[in-house]
Amino acid sequence: MSEPEAKSSTNHLPEQEAKLAHVTGRGIRQKFYNPNVGQKISFGYGIILAIAVTGTVIGAILGDFHQQQSRKLLEDVLEETLLIDHLQLKLIQIQLHYHQFAGLLQEPEEFQEEYRHFQEHIIEFRQLWSELEESYDEPEVEETSDELVAFNQLKNNEFLIEKYFLETEALLQPINPYQLSTEEINTAQKLLVNFTLNPLNRKMEDFAEDLEAIKKIIEKEKQDTTVVLKTTERLWVHILIVSMVLSIAIAVFLAIYTSAAITRPLEQLTRVAKKVTQESDFSLQAPITTQDEIGWLATSFNQLIEQVRHLLDKQQQAKEAANAANRAKSEFLANMSHELRTPLNGILGYTQILQYSPDMTPQQQQGIDIIKTCGTHLLTLINDILDISKIEAQKMELYPEDFHFIHFLWGVTQMCQIRAKKKSITFTYQPDPQLPTVVYADEKRLRQVLINLLGNAIKFTQAGGVTFKVEKIDNQQQTTNDKQPITNNKIKFEIKDTGIGIATEKLDKIFEPFEQVGQDTHKIEGTGLGLTITKKILQLMGSQLQVKSTLGFGSTFWFEVDLPLSSKSIEVTPVTPLQPIIGYQGEKKQILVVDDCAENRAILFSLLEPLGFEIREASNGEGGLEQAINFLPDLLILDLVMPVMDGFELTCRLRQLPEFKQTVILASSASISESYQIQSREAGCNDFLPKPIETRDLLETIRYHLGLSWIYEKTDELSTQPLGTQSDLSQTNPVTVIIPPPPDELNILYDLARKGLIDGLIEQVNKLTKMDNKYMPFADKILNLAKEFNIKQIRNFIKKYL
Repeated sequence: MSEPEAKSSTNHLPEQEAKLAHVTGRGIRQKFYNPNVGQKISFGYGIILAIAVTGTVIGAILGDFHQQQSRKLLEDVLEETLLIDHLQLKLIQIQLHYHQFAGLLQEPEEFQEEYRHFQEHIIEFRQLWSELEESYDEPEVEETSDELVAFNQLKNNEFLIEKYFLETEALLQPINPYQLSTEEINTAQKLLVNFTLNPLNRKMEDFAEDLEAIKKIIEKEKQDTTVVLKTTERLWVHILIVSMVLSIAIAVFLAIYTSAAITRPLEQLTRVAKKVTQESDFSLQAPITTQDEIGWLATSFNQLIEQVRHLLDKQQQAKEAANAANRAKSEFLANMSHELRTPLNGILGYTQILQYSPDMTPQQQQGIDIIKTCGTHLLTLINDILDISKIEAQKMELYPEDFHFIHFLWGVTQMCQIRAKKKSITFTYQPDPQLPTVVYADEKRLRQVLINLLGNAIKFTQAGGVTFKVEKIDNQQQTTNDKQPITNNKIKFEIKDTGIGIATEKLDKIFEPFEQVGQDTHKIEGTGLGLTITKKILQLMGSQLQVKSTLGFGSTFWFEVDLPLSSKSIEVTPVTPLQPIIGYQGEKKQILVVDDCAENRAILFSLLEPLGFEIREASNGEGGLEQAINFLPDLLILDLVMPVMDGFELTCRLRQLPEFKQTVILASSASISESYQIQSREAGCNDFLPKPIETRDLLETIRYHLGLSWIYEKTDELSTQPLGTQSDLSQTNPVTVIIPPPPDELNILYDLARKGLIDGLIEQVNKLTKMDNKYMPFADKILNLAKEFNIKQIRNFIKKYL
């Protein structure tokens, strides 16, 4: 390395060390000032443990200190007591030795031995006295005042004791019992006896009394010290307990404080979270009070709330966009339905008019039938599209009623047999003998399902045939809303064909809307909605459509559905064809037709003018209002969707005029949604006629509201066919209208319909036809409704004439 590089490297070292120290110091400061949750808990427990240990140790030290003081005091008292006892003993021994000397002068050895003991005891006395003085001189031992006074008095007499010892020593030292004569022994004895009378000997007795006095004081002090020691021991226990309790209390307080410091932000976060989830208030934000994990959690939660709020806003926008798209789709379908039904009204309307013409040749009649069939097929396609839109909007509902199940199946098979016969393939119907007669279900939707499946089987079968099998597979008891037990029949419907079949990988695809599976030559028929609608209807019925198929060998569709057994008895009776109408009784009625479509006005004119009605026309609401005021018609037929002024506004304006308060106004529109019908009634219309208009419905509605009696064309013979086997009468017979029976008969029929007695109703209708042929159209209407077991419509139909 070169010298500059070395210098540069050397210069950078202090900077790196400074950065490292700064980072380390910042980390330490961060841990100290902004500890995380784990550190808080560790610090809290450490402080709590330290306080608990410190408090306990301090209490133990204080208690032990006081106990040691008391024990030392007691030891000092015991030591002083022992020293005084020894002093008293030595003093007594010294005095006893002195009194022994006079009697031992004649026994030198014993005298010498006694003298030696005498000297030893004096030495011991002096040592004991020195120790006693030292004990009183110790600064850490505090004596009582009485004891100090007594000791000082005793100390003041110390020199007298010492003088006594010296004088006694001086007296005894010269005596040598081995060398004394008898006379000298007597003299010595006298000297020893006389010394006992010395005042110093009296001082010895006073000193002994003073020792006894101080001993008593020390004994009392001993008792007091013992009591203090016991008190100190109890105090030591109390101090220890109190210190432990205080330590625990402080530790608990700190634990609560530490817990609160940790849990308080969590509780705030929990409250915000509950409020957000329960009230869906995503404008809330959790407070951020710490910089630890809880603070990061609150920050993340706030970010989550913000993201959810943003997503909900986007979802709401998407929902609004979807709703707008659905509204646009509904409007489009409604407009499409209106636009398609409008030309169909002209096609089917003129078809009906031409069918009534007596000048049509069979070939022409066949052509008219083809036109009507195609128009009806187109109308079915329109209805399918509306059905699929209802299904997607989840607005399709079932309307179950009682109906004759055996006859229902027979009618379906008759229709399919005709189609199969046209294709020169076989159609086999295999009913189970155990099938129920009358069931409670949505007849219209079940017929739609079967016709879709059977129609597809026939359509895709070029050779061989179609087998329709219906069998009862299970009975089970269930409960209705009124808690009455009913029998639920599980019926299996199976449609098997020998058609083109479906590839296994395409079986799921056939249930998708607008999808068709098959060869290109078979994809040109239909819209691909039939199976989709069928599957959805069966799901509403609580069933599932299943299929198995082999490409080139045919397919089998089947489903199982629960059909509750009805307790009602319904019979099927023959009906007669209707008679054509050629006019009406009474004065001439005036009808105003208001429609922006000239073809629709022409159809109504062609249908009504030959029957004797005076017809006026207007192409919009404004012209219709002017015509109505000038013409004052008995009945108006209004289109609802028109330029300049629509039918709703025209109806409202007419109802505001006094002369039109009671005038009959019929709404007729290709927009057949429920909302249009309700809106028309709210505007003031008396009834609603959907387009394409059925001639029979039109004439019956006019008859009902104007109270007309039709004039029928007489026919030479009436053919009778079983119910359900007739072809559509409107295709082969002129237009007919209905004459109701007398009020008494109507009341009987209404009562039977109200009670749901189909058998009695059919029997009573047959009696009417025998009474007078003019009631045949009325009877035919009821019997047609009875064929569909539509009790509600029968009641409504009869109620019109009451």
